[in-house]
Amino acid sequence: MVEQEVYRFMEKLIINPSEVRGLGDIVSPKSVQDFNVFDSELVSSTDTTYGTVYTDSYLDGSRITLSADKCIGTEDSSFTVSCTLKNKAGYYITSATVYLAVNNNVMSTTTNSNGEATFTVSTDGSLVYKLKAYYTGTSSVAGCWIGGRVVVVDADSLTFACDKSVMQSGDDLSMLGRLTGTNGDGEIIGVPGKTISFYEEWTPGLKVSAEKSIIQTGTDMDVSAQLIDVSDGSLVREAGHTVYFFIDED
Repeated sequence: MVEQEVYRFMEKLIINPSEVRGLGDIVSPKSVQDFNVFDSELVSSTDTTYGTVYTDSYLDGSRITLSADKCIGTEDSSFTVSCTLKNKAGYYITSATVYLAVNNNVMSTTTNSNGEATFTVSTDGSLVYKLKAYYTGTSSVAGCWIGGRVVVVDADSLTFACDKSVMQSGDDLSMLGRLTGTNGDGEIIGVPGKTISFYEEWTPGLKVSAEKSIIQTGTDMDVSAQLIDVSDGSLVREAGHTVYFFIDED
């Protein structure tokens, strides 16, 4: 299946179960390398009536993954992009050339025994780096591609909001944390790909109660203790804390 809208301005489409053929002129001159394909092989030929003809036929494909930090700092001089290439059956494709286009600048490297290809990208002052990793395939295995992007931003602000100021036992509370920062142009933007952890901060205390206020010698009495937050007196329902009881004889 061709991953671009190459048929919009064509005069005619011929479709059968095994191939799709587009006839007619395309708005701007193209070559086979200009198109992204998926589980298919794209070839071109020349027709005396329609000019360039592109034929897209099914071919067992490959899969590629891309891993990179979603954001880097304004002072970073480079970042790393890692790719893994497999065939459709899930086996690594080794010793294959993988390409990485970064803002339309293309570099290439060869996969190792684990199907991995690693790139080091030098920063050039761009605020966003658009990534496209791709494999052109062979006569027996179709190529594949995957996109991504890396933004340049210095994270410097974290805001927090929740939908309740007071909650009761059994209530649900929705919390929102938003991390923002400043890019190279001084613009404030959201920072992607970073983990925000939520936890409750409280000062431990105990609320002790007894079954009786006065007891006689030989009498039993139940004593209980409840963990609380001494800053506001709220109950803390958290397991795993040890509470000790002792008798103050003074």
